[in-house]
Amino acid sequence: MKYEVAIQLTETGPDTGVFTGKHQLGTGTNVTGSPVTYNPVPGDIIKVIYKDEKNSAGVAYDVTATAKVASNTASLSLSKTSLGIEEKLTINVTEPDGNLNPSAVEYINSDPIPSTRDKGYLYVYSSSDTVGISPKLTETGANTGVFTVKVSFTTSSTPSRTGTVLQANKGDTITVMYWDRLNTAGTDQKIEATATITATTGTISLDKSVYSPYSKVVITVTDPDMNENPAAVDTIPASQITVK
Repeated sequence: MKYEVAIQLTETGPDTGVFTGKHQLGTGTNVTGSPVTYNPVPGDIIKVIYKDEKNSAGVAYDVTATAKVASNTASLSLSKTSLGIEEKLTINVTEPDGNLNPSAVEYINSDPIPSTRDKGYLYVYSSSDTVGISPKLTETGANTGVFTVKVSFTTSSTPSRTGTVLQANKGDTITVMYWDRLNTAGTDQKIEATATITATTGTISLDKSVYSPYSKVVITVTDPDMNENPAAVDTIPASQITVK
């Protein structure tokens, strides 16, 4: 799409003769001050023209520089493909197109209404909660282009659609989907990865092999599946333990 915007530059310091400025592709103002919007797409050529009032020969001269618009296909990785419900899942999205400011840590924001599913957002959902969540991702460092978030699970209802806690149960498939706005071909692309909430076989032991009448029996059950809330002391209900 053809467009033209005007940019004001500022000298880098007193008496340097070097002037810099920034332009965010997609918007700006023209020479008359009117707003301009456009849609840069891969393959576009950006041409910057500086109208030098006098060059070394003493005449007006246009100095130009060009660059190409290109987009990248994002990639998605998970820390695990199989995990217990008590574990956290680390999600990494490599998205160079989201690295707009090489000097700062940036973010991929959450979609406030995950049920709509829109381009440019991350979605995490389970077999138990198919709407799921759209958590905010944080760049791992300035200029890395890698965005990360950790998601944990609960057997209760999902507390927030823009949070990092998702309802899931043993045996659930966890689907992670990032909807890339522009891949290398300039079209949107859904990128997915999955993990499974596994169940482990519990073990039981007693503190003794022989007890005297009316003595106490100490029962120990080891079952990571029952560690449903890592931040709290969980219980195994009496309906699951029988002494005969």
